[in-house]
Amino acid sequence: MDRRLFIKLAGVSTIATSLPATLTACNGAKSNESSNALEAKAPPTSQAPARSDGFTDIGSVADLAESGSLRYQDAKGNGILVVQQSDTPEDVQAFSSVCTHQGCNVSWKAKDKDIFCACHGSRFATDGKVTEGPAETPLQQYLTKVEDNRILIKMV
Repeated sequence: MDRRLFIKLAGVSTIATSLPATLTACNGAKSNESSNALEAKAPPTSQAPARSDGFTDIGSVADLAESGSLRYQDAKGNGILVVQQSDTPEDVQAFSSVCTHQGCNVSWKAKDKDIFCACHGSRFATDGKVTEGPAETPLQQYLTKVEDNRILIKMV
C-alpha cells in the first residue's frame, strides 16, 4: 500500500469512528434525558391579531389533551409552551418556552409532569417554578383561559 492511500484511509476511518461520539457530546443533554422528552407539536405562528380583550386563540383543549403540551410562537417570535397543570381540561398554564438559565428551549416531559431544559438539565414545575437548577428564575408565565374548548393566552 502506498503512503497516499494509507493516509486517506486513516483519515476516513478516524472521522467515521469519532463522528458518533462527537454528535452525542454536542447533544448537550445529560444522559438519556432528551430521548425521554416528549416533544410538543411544532409551533404554529399566528399572524391573527389578539381579540379586543387581549387574548389570542392558540389551539383546542383536544389538541392539548392529545399531545400533552402545545407550542406556540407569536408574530414577534416569542415562543410559548402550554401545558395542562392537572387532569382537568381547563387547568391550562402557558409559559415562555425559553429557559431562564441560558436561553435554550424547554420541553414538556409528560412522564415526569415537568418542564425540562435539555441544555443544562434545569427542571420547572407545572407552575413555572424551578425545581432543579442551574436555572434560578421561574419561567415567564402568561394569562390563560379556556372558552368553548379553545385555549386563549394573553401576552402581557
